[in-house]
Amino acid sequence: MSAAGALLAADLLLLPWHRYRLDNGLERFGVEIPSFQLDRTGVQDPYALLGIAAFVVAAAMVAHVAAARLHPGVPRPGPADLIAGALVFGLVVAKLLAHNRFLGVGAWVGVLLAAGVAAGGYALARDAGA
Repeated sequence: MSAAGALLAADLLLLPWHRYRLDNGLERFGVEIPSFQLDRTGVQDPYALLGIAAFVVAAAMVAHVAAARLHPGVPRPGPADLIAGALVFGLVVAKLLAHNRFLGVGAWVGVLLAAGVAAGGYALARDAGA
């Protein structure tokens, strides 16, 4: 879960989730009009709040698991991680479905990583006996 959560956080921040490109193709006719390309990450518009919320929850899950392993006073992962994992997956899928045009590689990788976070949250909750 920690690896999937950390990779999802990096995916939301770095990879293009939406790729807008205007390639006019008129150069072959001797017309030169500049092309246009705009890449948007998972924490940028459209629907930036969904990406930011998924980033915050995934980062908090990773921090909680790391803190629980490093310090005995921190409560062990449990049912809250199941809910948080499902929340991360739901936020990522909602962001993908809210604006599903011009999707970049980050969106598809993000869905797979969010599924990994949700599965990891389930495994943590199961191991805790919830």
